[in-house]
Amino acid sequence: MRSSGKLGDVQVLRAFCIVVTALNHVQFLVFWDTEAVAELFGRFGFWGGVDVFFVISGFVIARSFLPTATLERDGEGYWVQVVAFWIRRAYRILPSAALWLIVPLVLSIVLGPTIFMSPWANAYQAISGLFQVANFHHWFMASGRAEWPANSIYWSLSLEEQFYLLLPVCFFLFRRRFVLFCGAVALAQVFVPRVHGDLTWSIRTDGFMCGILLYYLSTTRLHARLDPSFLECAVVRVPFVALLLVGLCVFASGANLVPFRTGMIVVIASLLVYIASYDKGYLSLGAPMSRALQWLGARSYAIYLLHIVAYMLMHQVAVWIGYVPRTPWGAIGYCGLAVVLILVLAEANYRLVEEPMRLRGRAIAERFVAG
Repeated sequence: MRSSGKLGDVQVLRAFCIVVTALNHVQFLVFWDTEAVAELFGRFGFWGGVDVFFVISGFVIARSFLPTATLERDGEGYWVQVVAFWIRRAYRILPSAALWLIVPLVLSIVLGPTIFMSPWANAYQAISGLFQVANFHHWFMASGRAEWPANSIYWSLSLEEQFYLLLPVCFFLFRRRFVLFCGAVALAQVFVPRVHGDLTWSIRTDGFMCGILLYYLSTTRLHARLDPSFLECAVVRVPFVALLLVGLCVFASGANLVPFRTGMIVVIASLLVYIASYDKGYLSLGAPMSRALQWLGARSYAIYLLHIVAYMLMHQVAVWIGYVPRTPWGAIGYCGLAVVLILVLAEANYRLVEEPMRLRGRAIAERFVAG
């Protein structure tokens, strides 16, 4: 398997996950009483998409960083490569993240403490997000010790940034025992009961560790022997992948099928990333649909950052004009406009912020390595 370059199936999986994650926050958009939404959330939960993103991050970051780091680990160039890695990640992640921290803060100041919450709540979120401790701030909010802001998704971004900072350090310290370290950290968490509001929920790292282990698996002959080639058949592939995605949402529901449901979500997430690691179209829904999903997956980071803000904008406009959908078609039209707004904003963010800053970060990192 290639050690660089984007995998199409990983982008498709990102698209699936961002749709699931956007569904998880639809209550910010659908402000009227509706039995359909209540029944949907009564049967399923949609926060498990974030854990799939964690596994993807572990796999993709290991795939891009560890080959070079392994070659340089015992030489003087290791920390040069580490700093270059941090530069690339900072330029890739932070500019867009800062933008969508500032937008709800400005809106809450201009509009007052309305749908966009209070300026102070958004200011605290912005500070915790910029200093990469938003997961601890989220723990405070979930346990009732702090006020919720407009855009509360930054806990996962801070957790990812902490992973990016600690990965090179742990790789250097554990060296040839790094695989055992990752396995031990993952196994230590999988069976731990973790619920929203617990500190263990806000600092979970088993998804990242499983992603790293999947990268190591992909470099072995065993990976080829374990090829799930039965997924080449669409009649098998579509229901199988759908079953995994449904399972993800069932374990994330309020049913509490097992006390370690967060661990089970990580297991399903790891299975999905394992399938995507072959990049053989095992997550494909046909060529046209796969191209659309890869486009969506490439913009999943922007969508993740801004979808709640877009929901709140739609909600605010509906309040201003006194609009409440009275028919199913009215609700579909309202939600459809929200989807269009999200996609337009995501495309603008991708083209104007995300890609230019990513390319700039890569150029700066290359100059740094070159000396």
